[in-house]
Order: sequence, then structure tokens, then C-alpha cells
Amino acid sequence: MAVTVVHANGCLFPLAHAVVDAENDDNWLWFLRLLLTVVQSHPLQSLIDKALVFLSNHQKGLLKAVEDVFPGCPHGHCLKHLKANFHKQFKDKDLLPFLWKAASATTQPEFDKALEDLTKMNPKAVPWLLENVELEHRVEIYFPGRRYGHLTSNIAESLNPWILEAHSKPILAMFEQICHQLMGWFTSRCTLEDKTRGLLVAKSAEHLQSVTNNRARTCRSMPSIPSVLYEVKSMETHCNYVIDLAKRSCTCTIWQSSGYPCGHAISILLSQKLDPQGYVESIFTIAAHKKTYEQAIIPLDLDSYERQRRHHAFPAHCCFI
Repeated sequence: MAVTVVHANGCLFPLAHAVVDAENDDNWLWFLRLLLTVVQSHPLQSLIDKALVFLSNHQKGLLKAVEDVFPGCPHGHCLKHLKANFHKQFKDKDLLPFLWKAASATTQPEFDKALEDLTKMNPKAVPWLLENVELEHRVEIYFPGRRYGHLTSNIAESLNPWILEAHSKPILAMFEQICHQLMGWFTSRCTLEDKTRGLLVAKSAEHLQSVTNNRARTCRSMPSIPSVLYEVKSMETHCNYVIDLAKRSCTCTIWQSSGYPCGHAISILLSQKLDPQGYVESIFTIAAHKKTYEQAIIPLDLDSYERQRRHHAFPAHCCFI
């Protein structure tokens, strides 16, 4: 079992892993209760604000355990598994792009248009989706939390190839190799942004610049409340949007869902001679990246563990957080 999070550069960060005798309801509950102790000792506010978001492959025991241990926290379900079931039902790969468009829609018109296109191709597709899909778990516009663009659980599943070699070893040797790999990983990653200038990690800065170049230049703005509330007309979509700089929001919802100011907001920030980097979610900053890797990975004392094991039964569970 493993919990993987996303760090400032959008890459995986192994938060916790465990070996259990079986993947069942009791063991998921045990694992998540341990995870809760870690969350409570650090970003407790994320629990209070329900800002802690889970994304999983819809495994039954896991769904119940998350609701029991982290009640009220938004829980997204992996779109890849819905895609497989959807394709099994309709066997038409041309429908799949519209499924992704519907799931990633950030506005109601975008979502409605995707469903309309699906209906044109297969009138049975949309009724099947609405009957079999809980929109608040699958669709961006209805999701109650922030997924920062992640619609699948790939970020967690990509951990498996990284520890593939360790999988073939006895349990203690396996944990030791994973520990050594993590030590090397932390050592190499903690200095990655040392030469990056500005507030944001390089990948985030590049993304922000791309939005500035390709989207912000096509917008025209009019202040409603100077320095706070603006109306923007996009020459690209020919639609009007309302931006609130104080709330860091736009009616296109991209700013709220991604953590980056959208092109509409950036056009205003530039007109006010404000740095768009200062309006990006703090998790994408260099400071956040460095803080992620500031704690050391403590080497395992396997010799001491072996001495204890000779005098006691081997535990049913092993967990490292």
C-alpha cells in the first residue's frame, strides 16, 4: 500500500508505504489511520478546510476507509478506470476524447458541449454516464476540491516501476532498498532549484510564461472595483469573464482549480504592473520545493530489528511514513 503526493514540480513524492498480509478493508483502515497521525502533526488546517484531496482507483475498501478516517475530504475517482468501462460498454474509441473533455471541463458550457457532442455520436452514451458516474467524484466542474489538473491515479501507480526491483526481495531487504532509493532521490532533488530565479520552480515559471504569451495578450479588461474586481473580454473565446484579485478567482474557474492565474487574470496583473508569480498558489514556489526535501530519510536499523525478531513474532504489518 502506498500514498503518493505531488510536489511543486508536478512529480511524484512517496509519502507513505506499507506491506500488509492482504489488501482488505481492515488493512486500508489501519494504514490511513497512521497517515492521519502524520497529517494532524503538520498541515492540520488542510483537514479543517477540507483542502486535503484524495484521488484513487475506486477500490471499494479504500473508498470506505478514506470516508471513515478523513470524513468530508474530497475524493476523486480515477478517470482511467471509467474510460475502460466506458469503452467496454460502447466500443468506440472516437467517443473517448469527449469523455475526457467532459471530465476536465472547468465551466458549465464546456461540460454541456462535451455531452452534446457525445450525444450526437451515440445517443446512449450520456444516459449511461449520468446513470453510472457520480459527477462530484469524476468531473472537474463538480469536484468540491482542487486536483490541480490530475484526473487519474497515474501519479500513484507510477511509483510501482520505480520499486520493481525491490519487489522481488525478502521484506526487510525490500524496505532497505526502497529506503536507499529514497535517500538518493532526496539528495538529488533537494538542490534542483538552486539556480532558478524568481519565486516559482522552473516548470511552474515556464507554464506561467506560456499562459502569458498565448492567452493573456488576447484579453481586454475594464475595472469594476479598481485593483480588485475586473471584467475581461477574451478575443480568443469572445466571452466575458469576471476576475476578483482579492479572492484569486475567475469565472472561467481555471485559477481556482489549477492554482495558476488564468490568462484573463494575468492580463489584469500585467496592466497593473503586478508580478503574476506572486499570485500563483504557494505550493509551486521554490521555498515549498525546498521544504519538501528538508527532512532526512533515516536509515533503517535492520540489525537491531533482527535481534528483536528472534525473540518476538514477526509483525503482520510494516509501515514507513
